[in-house]
Amino acid sequence: MNLKNFNSLSDLYENYKIIGNETSKEKESQKIVDFIKERLEEIRNKYIQKEKKTVLFFLEDGTSIGQKTVIDDIVTICSGENILTKRKVTGWTKIPLERLASYKPDWIITSVSQREKTNPQKKFLSHSVLKHFK
Repeated sequence: MNLKNFNSLSDLYENYKIIGNETSKEKESQKIVDFIKERLEEIRNKYIQKEKKTVLFFLEDGTSIGQKTVIDDIVTICSGENILTKRKVTGWTKIPLERLASYKPDWIITSVSQREKTNPQKKFLSHSVLKHFK
């Protein structure tokens, strides 16, 4: 089975179709694709009139997410603007936190592992570079 990369929502949809074809579950895979599209359309409609905010997606391991990613597509659907897309950063990459903070995003979205027992927001914002974010 040859899946596409996961560089966009289109790739994600195509991969579901490929998996559906390979497993003889075409209808089920199409239902999943339709469900995702419907939910994203609901989100788009909810936020379409809102003021665009710049967004930085930052993972706990120091990885940031730029353009040509599913995350970038979702940020755009939610009327956000991926701050790394503005800077022509593509894919998943590590950028020093000091540089990222200098971009002054309106929002920082981060993730934490299930192993993390402390308050992730408090831990993340405790970094001296990020103290001005709320």
